[in-house]
This record gives sequence, C-alpha cells and structure tokens, in this order.
Amino acid sequence: GNVSLSAYPMLVGLGIMAPVTIPNVRVAWYSLFRVTHFIAPGILLLACLHVVSLSALGRLPRGLLGALLWVATATLFWVFDFVQTCVDATWSGPGTLQGQPVLLPASGGDASYLAVMCSKRARVHHGCWMSVACPSAKTVLSHPLTAVVHKTGSNGEEALLEFVCKVHPGRWTHSLYAVAEKAGGTQLPLVVTGPFGGGLGSLGSLRPESRALVFVCGGIGVTPAASMMGMVAGSEAHSVHVVWSFRSMSLFEHMRRHFVSLPQDNCHFHITNKDQPARMGGGIHDGRPDLPALLDQIRFRAEAQGRLEIGVFVCGPAAMAAEVLTVTRELNRSQARSYFHVHCESFQM
Repeated sequence: GNVSLSAYPMLVGLGIMAPVTIPNVRVAWYSLFRVTHFIAPGILLLACLHVVSLSALGRLPRGLLGALLWVATATLFWVFDFVQTCVDATWSGPGTLQGQPVLLPASGGDASYLAVMCSKRARVHHGCWMSVACPSAKTVLSHPLTAVVHKTGSNGEEALLEFVCKVHPGRWTHSLYAVAEKAGGTQLPLVVTGPFGGGLGSLGSLRPESRALVFVCGGIGVTPAASMMGMVAGSEAHSVHVVWSFRSMSLFEHMRRHFVSLPQDNCHFHITNKDQPARMGGGIHDGRPDLPALLDQIRFRAEAQGRLEIGVFVCGPAAMAAEVLTVTRELNRSQARSYFHVHCESFQM
C-alpha cells in the first residue's frame, strides 16, 4: 500500500520533469522548465517515503539509496538557489531603469532587439549573467541575460548594467519592451539577481599566460565579449581580437561602441545578411568569416609578439563553436610554438 502510494506519484513527477530537460524542449519551453523545478521537493519526499516503505518490507534494491542521494543533492541545490535569489531580490529591491529603452528594428528577416540600461545595488564582474524578471511582462519567472557591465559597483556605487536581448512577438521580451517604454525613466518593476557565471571578470585579474585573447561571436552572442571589453580593451599586456558575425545592422551599430578602443586590425566584423550588404569603409566584411585563415593570422601575429598562449572565447551557434574547436585543434597539432585554449559558452539553457 505505502509502496504504491509513493511509487506512482514519484514516477508521474519524474515523467513530467524528464521531457523538459531535453535541450530543445528546455529552450522552447523555458518557463515550463522553470516551473517544473517546484516538483523536485515533492519528488524527494516521495522518494524518502518509498525507501522507508521498501526497507520495512525488506525489499530495498541496491542502488536506490544512491539514486535518492542524487535526487536529494539536486533538490538541495535548487532550494538553496531559490532562497538565495529571493534574499538577493529583497535586499537589492527593484531595478531602476536608466534612460529610455532602445528598440533595434528588425532587418533582413532577423529579429528586433531590445536594449535596457539598469542599475543594481551589487558588485558584479565583467562577463557575468544576471537573472531578470519583470512581473508586468506576462510572467514572474526570471530569465538569464548577459549583463554588459558599464560600472561594476566596486566603489560603493550602484552597478550599471545593460541588457540586450532579442524581441520575439508573443514572448516575454516583447512584453518587457512595452513595459519599459511605458515606464520611461521612472522606477521599473525589474527584479535583477546575480551575478552568476564566469567570464574573465570573475578571475579578478587576467592570468599571466593569457597574453592574447580572441572573442569569436555570433549575433547576440557578442554581449559577453562587449561586457569583457571593459576589462581587457586598452591593456598593453594583452592583445585582444574580436571576430563577430551578425545579421542585424542595427544590432551592430548599437554594440560597436564597445570595441572602439581596439585597433581596427583586431576587429573582424562580418555581416551575413544578403539583404544588407556591408557598407564600404565601415570596417565590415560580407559573408561568414574565414575562421581557419583568421585564427592562423592571429596566431602568427601573437607569436611575432612573443605571446605563445592564446585564449579563445566562443559564444554563438553550435556550428560556430564546433568549427572553432576543429580549427584550433588542427593548429595546435601543427609545428607552431603557440597554443590555443578554447572556452565555449552557449545561450542554450
């Protein structure tokens, strides 16, 4: 009796949670993925009851305690994250909108983009991501967004963060824009918690061996690189290169300002939208970047400067990350003196 009462509800709970952990489902139905997390504590309680019931009957199978420990660990991590997020949101209060939100219009079949500047009472690091929620934008669930850090809040002042995201009709980003536009420069009901994630800024200072840095970005994946520019651009100790392919000219024009401190030869901007050819003299190239040639060229220049450790940061489509890994693997196998270290990030939560 007790075994059945605990087993079947537990199987139902696992059956609900399992499908939403599939990558494509998790991305398409992110809100459902977040909501199903609330089932985890109930599954843990049912699992404990199930173990007790089987122990009483002397039918406790091997491995069940290990499975229970795995469920308990995952649940406790989720509970800790939930409590910590609530405390952070309560302590920092609502975010304050700084200036008017900027809508970057759609072009050539690409989506529109929304840029919002917000302040937060916290100390953040370049390259981090924040959890952003707006109760007025159809959902109280938070969403992960990379923070382009303008001020880190390290001197007792509020951190100044910019969030740039795609605007999808019918989704919360579209509602967020409507709410932000209506709020103007007044208090915006925006709950920002964090910082989370790594990024070079989380290291406090760059490692001595990271003498050359290459950021390979695709579309909105440029935001981590833009955030890190505040830390690495203009440093004589490090050579920084950016390879960015994009479809939206409006997104490029908005984000380009973050890379003005880099030498023009270190910026490789490529527009892949056939309806918007590159403007002559704008430092933009048509078509996808030739990554093998570019990375080999960067390697040659780094070696000439005595920079033998090259860090590559990739944020973009899976195909781009796979190509970078293939190219750098082949270059590392060559007789070159330098070595590529690759780190890939993805927005596929």
